[in-house]
Amino acid sequence: MSDDDDAALPDSCALTHDLTSLQREIDKVRTLPEIYYLGKILADPAGQHATVEVWIRGTHPHYSGRPLGFQFVALQADPDGPGNPVVDVLLLGYCRHVMFDEDNLNDEFWKHIPDTQTFSEVIEFLIKILSRENRESEAHRNFVEMTTRYIPYCLHSELFLSERAPWPMQYGWLSPEITEVLRDPAKPWESLLREEGPGVYSFALFSPTFCCLLVEEVENYGKWAAANGVRVIRPNSMNNYGAVMLYIGLNNLLDALVRTVLSPISATKFPIETTYGGGFNRHHAFHVMYQEGKDRGLDMHTDHSHVTFNASLGKSFTGSSLTFCGLLGAKNHRKVSVTYTHVPTRCVMHLGRMRHGADDIESGERHNLIVWCTNAAYRASKFPEFYWAEEEGVDPVCTSYTHDKDYNTYRPYPPGTAQYRTRAWCPHPAGALTRPF
Repeated sequence: MSDDDDAALPDSCALTHDLTSLQREIDKVRTLPEIYYLGKILADPAGQHATVEVWIRGTHPHYSGRPLGFQFVALQADPDGPGNPVVDVLLLGYCRHVMFDEDNLNDEFWKHIPDTQTFSEVIEFLIKILSRENRESEAHRNFVEMTTRYIPYCLHSELFLSERAPWPMQYGWLSPEITEVLRDPAKPWESLLREEGPGVYSFALFSPTFCCLLVEEVENYGKWAAANGVRVIRPNSMNNYGAVMLYIGLNNLLDALVRTVLSPISATKFPIETTYGGGFNRHHAFHVMYQEGKDRGLDMHTDHSHVTFNASLGKSFTGSSLTFCGLLGAKNHRKVSVTYTHVPTRCVMHLGRMRHGADDIESGERHNLIVWCTNAAYRASKFPEFYWAEEEGVDPVCTSYTHDKDYNTYRPYPPGTAQYRTRAWCPHPAGALTRPF
């Protein structure tokens, strides 16, 4: 997960907490033709938060055929913060836009919003930007077109499937255990899973042949990109090495993997996140690499996903295990749950909102394929969850220098990381609204 996924909620817009005033603001925009749906105010009795769901259909052709949902969240001010109410606007769908990140409105948006901007004025600005040309979508299309130039220079053309193609069983890329289940519908998917700890499961996913092919292809893409002046898009802001499957041209392969294997396995343990509504509607798949002198490990974080799959591809390494803690907002959020040791060809599966981190590698190289799966229907309909007070005691290994305001209480900041203390957001007070993931 990137820093932005667990970043502090924006405090640049002071949305009122007075419900009567908020209702008046809603009534101002209710009859606008671009408003597809405007929900009721949901407020908790303690006055900690209020949420309003809004779906907008912009007039630009890129948006007019499909409404885009937003959830406005107003929280009481952090007593340690500047004193203004904290406001977030979350996306309830997916849209490439210069003012949108994966799940919220970014700094490009908020710099146009004065502190005194009202709810109705923010809505009107959203309508405005959804009714004009989107620079990001055009730039994204151009980038994808540019990176498809790589395919003629690929090492393993059999990895590059056509759209909606089935998983190519003929190559023996899946583990024998999964191949057996696919050939015998009577054999349950759940029989493949090994419980590593509460909410953490592993299973044999790939063959050694496939692991080698994928690592070779990613490495070849990196060499080709360097030789041709193509910027390699890194998976997120926390991993400095690796690549996104979409930009290599392997998204159709991952689509087939999610449909054929990952969704049915996920449904056995996480049925609501996996199957609600239309099920998983998108994924973010990427390769990461850990090595001494490069990325050695990864700070504690949660993922921008509903369910995460993390498959070890090799090569040869020691150390670099995964430490899992509790779920975001839970009483044991920062208590150790289990430590998982990667085994090449095996995949570990967990909820994206489970806090976890990669321990430092000791020797060799570790390569992994990570797939973040999300379900827009589940997210859009999920009732808000709340932070519980943490149990007494916090395990230092579960603290995050990137995200925790009290990190220095438990551990000294690693060299070069003290600047994160001004951006940290966790832990929220008990009763505050959790993020949707």
